[in-house]
Amino acid sequence: MHNVVDLPGHNAGFLGSQCNPLQVTHDPNCSDFSVPNLTLPRDVPSHRMTDRLALTTALQNLSNLPSGNSVSLYHQQATQLLLNRKLQRAFRLDDKPDPTRDYYGRNTLGQSLLLARKLVESGVRFINVNDKIYNGQDVNWDSHLNVFPRHRELLPSLEQGFSALLTDLQDRGLLDSTLVVATGEFGRSPRINANAGRDHWPDCYSTVLAGGGVNAGS
Repeated sequence: MHNVVDLPGHNAGFLGSQCNPLQVTHDPNCSDFSVPNLTLPRDVPSHRMTDRLALTTALQNLSNLPSGNSVSLYHQQATQLLLNRKLQRAFRLDDKPDPTRDYYGRNTLGQSLLLARKLVESGVRFINVNDKIYNGQDVNWDSHLNVFPRHRELLPSLEQGFSALLTDLQDRGLLDSTLVVATGEFGRSPRINANAGRDHWPDCYSTVLAGGGVNAGS
């Protein structure tokens, strides 16, 4: 869940475009949060969508297009997403009580992690939460200068949201079957630079693993 990007490693690569991720670009902490790709237009209710699909199927049966072509497969995947009520509910946060949302933290990261927990519960196999937005501003962890003030902004929401996610998964009996990985995008130099920040350090990364059968504390 993050801004749309088109960088090497941020898509399915050699697996093919059919395995590309669904990118959630809206802030889950906003009151009007929604996933546009999963929402029907206001003038197209579900019954009208069903009628359109029936017409499309009838036209395809009259054409010479072979079944199973790439266009029809993408079309089928798209309509399944639009009409899957379980998935629609998984992407809703306004149905959660205030104490639950407060528990994760009323910020972009906290609500993204709550959304991730809902997706785990609905059966989604792989979820990525990119922590790069703080209070609507792009102030990610790439701290080449003034690292200590930056981390004083970022750490509280990370600590609250990450601990809430692990506790919530444990309470729901989902932690043992879910591997939670928290890692940075790059290692950081062990010494503070002249700008009171840390530079890139590819020789060492920091990663936390939890759940999924990992021995706690190891």
